[in-house]
Amino acid sequence: MIGIAISLFIALIVLQYANYNRSKIKIEILLFLFWAGALYSTYCSRESYMQMNSWQAGIYFIFRILSFFVMLVYSVERGDGKEIIKEFFVISLIYCLINDLVFIPQMAVFRATQGYLLGNKFSVSYMHLEMVAFYIFQGALGNKTKKNITLVLILYSLTISLLVDCITGVMGVLFFIVLAFLLPKKITRNPLLWVVISVLSFASVYNYNYIVETDIYQKLFVRSLDRGVTLTGRMNIYKELPHLMSGHWLWGYGPSSSYEVIHNYLNMPNTQNGFWDIILQVGIVSFTFLALLTIYSIYQIDKKKENFLIPIIAMLDMYSVLAIFEITISLSFIGFVIIAAVYSSSQVIEI
Repeated sequence: MIGIAISLFIALIVLQYANYNRSKIKIEILLFLFWAGALYSTYCSRESYMQMNSWQAGIYFIFRILSFFVMLVYSVERGDGKEIIKEFFVISLIYCLINDLVFIPQMAVFRATQGYLLGNKFSVSYMHLEMVAFYIFQGALGNKTKKNITLVLILYSLTISLLVDCITGVMGVLFFIVLAFLLPKKITRNPLLWVVISVLSFASVYNYNYIVETDIYQKLFVRSLDRGVTLTGRMNIYKELPHLMSGHWLWGYGPSSSYEVIHNYLNMPNTQNGFWDIILQVGIVSFTFLALLTIYSIYQIDKKKENFLIPIIAMLDMYSVLAIFEITISLSFIGFVIIAAVYSSSQVIEI
């Protein structure tokens, strides 16, 4: 059944792409292979003992990715590439404002319950930073923006991260500033940067003892931020992850399975590492296609020197850095990969 679906999709690609350039073909094939891998991961987990409906979770995961891709491609092909990003900014700004107007008057209650309208404190912080990225990106596409508004939005995002006590969000804002503004553009858009960051983030699980013993960690987390030596239990999870993946390296446990798997086996909420979390869900095979799609998209940006996509690459690199300790290789990350892929293969702005 899956084989037939794959064959039909490839046949459609061959028939449809007579007028498409090669970069678009490669991007859509890589995205499809990731999608097909995630679907097969769902199929492999169909007889698991998990309480969640693996088919429902897997199809919902895939549908969200494909629907976003189709919407973005349709908008760009119609010539609305600038407008759709502006709408992303406006919608994310509205979400952030509504969340903050409800949260700030009752700050103590929300910080204790983590019942923010946008989710937990991490979701709140990331949404504010994504809003900043969309504002900068839509300006780079040719829409009207002002530097002082950019500065205000960055400070707004930083302030909210501090108010919700999300140190990861604060670090995210700082990393984004470095990647988007301070680092030379030719370095930011070099795909090797993302590869190095990703490898180090994934490998950090094997080197956690060295991380907590470094002077930087001891001074920043233990003394200044009063964070525990075990990174709030993360290190205890990291010790067990390689054993937990035994027999599931290729296809994982199924999309959206992370919480239930880690909770059942380790009594923890998730893997506490973004790359391990996505691999635990869809396996190393599916993740490889996602990584190739990310690398190829950034490569295309670097090859064409498309600096207008710097804020998108900065988000990808920032999420990959934070993946060392948090679950940031999620649907938001995949969404930014799709944005980079679509806009790097399309003529959106005049050269």
